[in-house]
Amino acid sequence: VCAYGVHPWSAHRVRRDGWLADLRQRLEADPCAIVGEIGLDKAWVPPDTALHDWEAQCRVFDTQLDLATEMGRPVSLHCVRCTGFMHDKFMRAETLPKRIYIHSYTGSSAMVRSFSRMKRFGDSFYFGFSTFVNARNKKTPEVIAACPAGRILLESDLEDPSSREQDLILMAEMIAGARGWSLDETLHRTWENANSFYSNE
Repeated sequence: VCAYGVHPWSAHRVRRDGWLADLRQRLEADPCAIVGEIGLDKAWVPPDTALHDWEAQCRVFDTQLDLATEMGRPVSLHCVRCTGFMHDKFMRAETLPKRIYIHSYTGSSAMVRSFSRMKRFGDSFYFGFSTFVNARNKKTPEVIAACPAGRILLESDLEDPSSREQDLILMAEMIAGARGWSLDETLHRTWENANSFYSNE
């Protein structure tokens, strides 16, 4: 499955007109593609400007979120140090994309429950976990245990595929321990959850 979108780390570079038309064209050409990775990052300072451009991030994110909603596409969401802000933003929304995958989720277990119980949109949220981001956090098992079983996703969050399989197994083992599942059950459940998220139905 392909994903197309402007990452928040690159939002400050979006200057020219027509970028949204280009994104729409790519999505129209690939009916199975999702929108992503898009989102917000309060920690990121672009090295080429040394300036944190929150306004640009919000503008580019909102535009892409609207496009995903309009086109009925799932979204892969980047959310760093702004989980509460993102939650409140979604709470106020009139419409949202049909499925939103918060990848390498770093929020609290209480916030998982708040997302999952959100009026109108609670069933839209999926929560991804990766060894690269989540394994070092002692609270990760508690957070995984708070997630709805059908909304947990397994991911690597790696650009280099050489250690991808090993990292996926390590994260699957952590999920299994947190949920009281066997490794085989964890792999089966997360596979089914991924199929549900990426489905274009």
